Amino acid sequence: MIEYLIKGVIFVIFLDIIAYWLSYKGIPIIDRAKWNWNIRLLSILFWPIAVFWFSLAFIEAYFKK
Repeated sequence: MIEYLIKGVIFVIFLDIIAYWLSYKGIPIIDRAKWNWNIRLLSILFWPIAVFWFSLAFIEAYFKK
């Protein structure tokens, strides 16, 4: 169980870094992706689903520009 949560925490840190990188590059983050602490906690608990959701949102934001 602890490994599952650690993987979730690492995933959320990765998401924060990618979100910062996208804003630094001038790529707008999708409006529907509100990134707050509630979403972070849910992403830690359900990170396999969040990986899929993040991949779709990242591809959409990256290639939209």
